Amino acid sequence: MTLKNVLVNEYLQELTPHGTDAFPITVSHDDLTCFADRCIRCHWHDDLEIGLIRQGTVTYQVAEQVHTLIPGQAIVINSDVPHSAVPIKNSHVMIDTIIIQRAFLSETPGNDIDRNCLSPFFHNTNLPCIPLLLENEIQNEIVKNLIQLVRLFDSKSDFFKLKVKSLILDCFYQLLLENKNQLKNHCPSSQEALRRLRIMLDYIHEHFNQPFSLAGLANHVLLSRESCCRIFKQMTGMTISQYMTEYRVMRSLPYLADGKYSIAEVSALCGFSSQSRFAAAFRSKMGCNPNQYLHSNFDIIQNS
Repeated sequence: MTLKNVLVNEYLQELTPHGTDAFPITVSHDDLTCFADRCIRCHWHDDLEIGLIRQGTVTYQVAEQVHTLIPGQAIVINSDVPHSAVPIKNSHVMIDTIIIQRAFLSETPGNDIDRNCLSPFFHNTNLPCIPLLLENEIQNEIVKNLIQLVRLFDSKSDFFKLKVKSLILDCFYQLLLENKNQLKNHCPSSQEALRRLRIMLDYIHEHFNQPFSLAGLANHVLLSRESCCRIFKQMTGMTISQYMTEYRVMRSLPYLADGKYSIAEVSALCGFSSQSRFAAAFRSKMGCNPNQYLHSNFDIIQNS
């Protein structure tokens, strides 16, 4: 079975479009056992995301916040906010994921609804996410509507698109009501955290084949080493070292597939300090050692 992955660019921005211009909303049923590493890796996108937990216990990391959810609960994730989802222990997690383009809520940018209702919510640093833990009647009603929305979307019954839009608008209306205090103190996001993350990722990608220097990264970003580590961890859920190691492993794959390089040469080309460290990192990420991967690709070429 081919494992799924969220397709992202070098800045962890998701590349897969959600919905169409005619109907800018998608619903997917995500079984985390079908994803690489049995989790949804850190990514972000311009659209609003809602995760409705159907089975299992899962931890969402959304920017600096961490929320653990159980079946029946849900989470609303704001646009442009890095997020990931990881099962608790060996929990079999299944999530109904609803992703909504802003255009689905208001088709006319700059009108009263867009200006007075949507703009205070989207890109609001006070509201990176809203966990729906069924703590009150409003949250219960929102989750009930979300469950109905998913069923309608799957059924494709007559005029379902009209009812789906009605349910989304009602959910959003109730979200605004429940979080009106945060909206009054609207703090527009400057995207500063994302900007700094992009600079750090650029630096890592450019220097992956060299001995890594945290001091060099910090100087490049104009932050302290401690701030670099904190921001990177908060935004991605990974340490800088973990990301660097995984990135080096992924960059090694084309060299191995090419068949022209020895394991030692690939290790050096990808910045590993020793062949043994490369082998250990590769095995941890890919489930086999580099030599096995090398020979599996050679066999495929020979038999093609």
